[in-house]
Amino acid sequence: MIRRALPLALLLMTLAGSAAAGEPVRAEGTLVWVFSDELDFIGDINVEVPFRIGKKSKLYFAMDTTTAIEKTTSDFTFIVRDMLYRADVGTRIGPWSLFAGQTGRALVDSPGHGYMRYLGGGWETAGQAWDLGFSAGLVLDDQRIDADGFARGNVAWRKPWRKFRVGFDLSVDGLVSSSDFGADYRGGPRIGFVLPGGRHADLFVHYLDGNNPLGLQLSGVLAGIDLLEAPTGDLKPVAGNGGDIDGTIALGGGSDLAFGRMRMRVVSPSFAGDWRALIEVDGNVLRGDDNDELYYLYHVGVEKRRDSLSAGAYYYHRSNHLAATANDTVTSINVLEAGLETGSYGRFREDSGLDWRVRAGYLVDSAFGEEERWHVRGGIRYLLHTGTRWSPFLELEGEAGDVNRTVARAGVLHGSGPGFHLEYLDEDQFFGADKTAWLLQATYLY
Repeated sequence: MIRRALPLALLLMTLAGSAAAGEPVRAEGTLVWVFSDELDFIGDINVEVPFRIGKKSKLYFAMDTTTAIEKTTSDFTFIVRDMLYRADVGTRIGPWSLFAGQTGRALVDSPGHGYMRYLGGGWETAGQAWDLGFSAGLVLDDQRIDADGFARGNVAWRKPWRKFRVGFDLSVDGLVSSSDFGADYRGGPRIGFVLPGGRHADLFVHYLDGNNPLGLQLSGVLAGIDLLEAPTGDLKPVAGNGGDIDGTIALGGGSDLAFGRMRMRVVSPSFAGDWRALIEVDGNVLRGDDNDELYYLYHVGVEKRRDSLSAGAYYYHRSNHLAATANDTVTSINVLEAGLETGSYGRFREDSGLDWRVRAGYLVDSAFGEEERWHVRGGIRYLLHTGTRWSPFLELEGEAGDVNRTVARAGVLHGSGPGFHLEYLDEDQFFGADKTAWLLQATYLY
């Protein structure tokens, strides 16, 4: 899928250089607690990038990844059951849409990958109280499933109540075959509030009846928090605008390699002065000849910003898995750390130049021997301003301690978010015999 999507991603990123300015990106992060014997947690990242090509029409590129976690072990390692994904490219004209894409379910550390490729169309509308949507299409190709078509629908109702919004959601997502309609039915209430700029934070309780072979395949109660970044027309969105949600989408490849990345950072409103809580999830897939690496880097913590610098304390976790491949050894590190960084590090601002991060910590747990208890990581990036919207950059990231990691990038970024770069990876945590890789990537920073 990554290899097939890369040429299209390169085309869309190029179009974005002239067409994306002023178009808001829709980004949503969800954390769910599952009351079921099958799973404990679900994490979801959903991003849609629009490229306007007329007054009433636009192209879009959308990606959604869902990680299903069975449990956490005593040494802080997450046992991931599977990863669900969906990637669509399409066009919208008013409330109507036409799209093509692929959706799939890959087992983690176990063999098994089912998917379908499709062509479909849909209709959706959003009002003051009701949101309605429906889409359907034909399956062009599938693996490990039996599907001729698909049908999806959703109904959502919202009503302001004091300082909150109350409402409910109903949705269906099903596959159609000659003999069956296997669908996920989900619904329930939610309550939330609106943050500045039209950003939403909602709490919800849903019941899921899961029968879609490319879904979570469980039935039970889900309770979670949903954070949605959907800026209104009053804001002028720019890539990495310092809002409550920002992140990166990347697709790339090299010799016999393919790469995909979904990163999202969520920052809370300020409390106790200038302190803010944050969580960042960075999911990566590297497909190679010998295996498919699936690895997550994330940290949670609190930080305080003053002028252009942020200082904070964090918990950092790294875990490596294999996608759709038998694997009985999940590797991970867990670090308590403190650090200092510039406000634009990991994001993009047109007024940024030199940005850096430095963090040092204590290794709580490691699957690599625990020979060193110290752990350091950091990075530096220089963005050269040329007087145009395209800015060349150089970036170097690394970490050292019980394991080592080096990432070097050189490329260009556009003021509206898209970019291209050449990346060198040197990762001790990879399962493959070759711990290094060269990748050409198309990215979007939102």
